[in-house]
Formats: sequence, C-alpha cells, structure tokens
Amino acid sequence: MKALYRIGAQALIGFRQDERYEKANCGSADSCRQLFSYVENKQFRNPSPTLKYSDADFEEYNKITTQINTYVDEMMSKFIIGKEPLSKFDDYVAKVKSMNFDKVEKIQSMAYEKYKEQNKK
Repeated sequence: MKALYRIGAQALIGFRQDERYEKANCGSADSCRQLFSYVENKQFRNPSPTLKYSDADFEEYNKITTQINTYVDEMMSKFIIGKEPLSKFDDYVAKVKSMNFDKVEKIQSMAYEKYKEQNKK
C-alpha cells in the first residue's frame, strides 16, 4: 500500500476507480448498468485526494506517523478500559503534538498544495 501511495495510485477500496477499470470489471451488462446508475445519480462520495510525496518526505512521514499511531492506539485503549483517567486527555493531546506532529502537518500540506496545483482546471 505504501508503494501505491508514493506514486499516487488509487489504493482505497470502496472509492471510485478509473471508469475504464470499472467497466472492464463488470461481470455482465446488468451489473455495469447498476454500477453506473450510482454514478449517474451522484451516489459516490468524492474520495480524499491521493497525495504524492518525495521519497524523503514519505520516509519522514511514515516514521513519525508510525510512532504517533502506536501511541494513539495504546492511549485510546487505556482511556476506554479506564486504565488512564479522562482528566489526562489534555496531556495526551499535548504528547501527540510534541511527537513532531507539526512536521507531519507540513509534509501533508506540501503534498496537498502539489495536488491542488496539478489538478487545476
């Protein structure tokens, strides 16, 4: 999945794919008609943009988010089972922010700006 994100490929199942792929994967004329009735009736949500990263940014992003996600998962479990009191939630948020969260925001913002620039119409 990481390799797909790096090149900006469509990697999320459940979102619209390229129309040519969808047509090629229709098992029958009926299934194709049903699929494209959703399209015609605008029943698909627009997916989040697929961002492209430089190799260095991608590596940094993954390093930071892996640490943050591990901490978030551990703390959410602790809050849910009562091992940590909710009175420490503000400390938890501060800890996440101190884990180079600003760097992640910067990397995401740069990738999003590139995305917007490439998709101007």
